[in-house]
Amino acid sequence: MEINLKSLNSLDDFKNLCTGLSTIEEFIQKYGYSVYSRFFTLRRYGKLNKNEKFPLSREKKKRHRINYSIDEINNIILTNNINSATDLITYDKSIYSYCRRNKLLPKLEYLNPKRINVNNINSINDLKDFIQKNKVLSKTDLRVRFPGLYNKFRTRLDEVQFTNSQNFSSKEILFMKELFRYGIHFIFQYTPHQSNFRYDFYLNDYNVVIEVHGRQHFDDKISKTAWGTEYSIIDRDKDKKYLLDSFNIPVYYFTYDKTYYNKYGYFDKVYTDVLSLFSKIGIPTNTVDNSWEKKFNDFTQFCTQKEAVKLEINEYVIKNKITTLISLKKENPHLYNLVIKYDLKSQIEFSFIYSLDEINNIIHEQKFLNLHEVYLKQRGVYNIIKTNSWESRIVFPEKGE
Repeated sequence: MEINLKSLNSLDDFKNLCTGLSTIEEFIQKYGYSVYSRFFTLRRYGKLNKNEKFPLSREKKKRHRINYSIDEINNIILTNNINSATDLITYDKSIYSYCRRNKLLPKLEYLNPKRINVNNINSINDLKDFIQKNKVLSKTDLRVRFPGLYNKFRTRLDEVQFTNSQNFSSKEILFMKELFRYGIHFIFQYTPHQSNFRYDFYLNDYNVVIEVHGRQHFDDKISKTAWGTEYSIIDRDKDKKYLLDSFNIPVYYFTYDKTYYNKYGYFDKVYTDVLSLFSKIGIPTNTVDNSWEKKFNDFTQFCTQKEAVKLEINEYVIKNKITTLISLKKENPHLYNLVIKYDLKSQIEFSFIYSLDEINNIIHEQKFLNLHEVYLKQRGVYNIIKTNSWESRIVFPEKGE
């Protein structure tokens, strides 16, 4: 339900909204987090008494202490097809915490393979074969299941293709399953025309983008630590939203980390419930695709192949200094056909060679108003400008030209 925030100026206004509701969680579910936070904004700036409390209280959750035997936990793992520690945390974090607290992790069946002699795996090719044979899903899965191998090769793991493809995070996989469950068509790792950013999911039929975010996208300290630069993940997210606004594509944010959602104002709203998000977009959820699991498995396999093909093509393009798709078609028709088959046109790292006059022509054709827009939409051109220190020699069109 949409509420005009400016109309909420007194405690009575909030009491009226709370009529018929019993908990804060119900209030947020009905009106949204921004309406709930309006109360504390008014109190902070003195428009409400600082001693006033919100009319509702939080739902009291019954705390229960689990007490499973190792056989019961292994039965849960087997029954629910849990393949890694990440899957167990997603299924039930309390079980994982219980195992960790009671030092049961080494006894779990999926974490207790035959002992691996790290000395027998000496090359990156040996590691690749091992990962495929043991179905290691990700870097995290390797670190948890085979810490000796992880420590030995941790600086070279970017060279390895894990079995669920490096493109997927565990949160993206969970959300992707929901899209397949309800038969929603989407483009994964969507790249708008001429842009330099990728977005998690683009829903073709609804012309909207959905970004699935972990806590590093909400906490400024974690955001900067993750990249080790002043340009943080949050700064990039703001640029990504600005770019979508320029293309008139709405963006919605989804997170499984409920304690962090809606903390930063540049998000219009961050959803924590899949069905609420789909309802907002207008996606029907009354029918389920019975073959969604097969489609999901086929898609992840396709993405794994696509990632391997992309690496091969980019290596060839960089080595041979290929500058355009037409040049690639002449030089290597086979690789060109792979680009078309896997829809990799926007992901090939062609060698851009432009003169200053050509760059100025591109800027006027694309109507870029400043260097920041060039950075967002034409990263190759931007890098040439910075490399040659041409910032002062670029002529941007005036607004309205």
